Amino acid sequence: MPPHSLGSGTISFGLVSIPVKLYTAASAGGVSFNQLHAKCGNRLRQQMFTPDPVAMLHKRSRPSCNGPR
Repeated sequence: MPPHSLGSGTISFGLVSIPVKLYTAASAGGVSFNQLHAKCGNRLRQQMFTPDPVAMLHKRSRPSCNGPR
């Protein structure tokens, strides 16, 4: 049985209109995106820390693009 759209509409950019349809998700899963470093392709992570540099919560566990530390 083919999926049925829940709704339809158009997206307009000046003189160009694009028809779109809204469908339900195939599964109830989450979507995640990873930011990658432009030169080496490693994943970028947001590190959380306190204003006191001695009391850092997370430490680097993998080598950086510049080599191991």
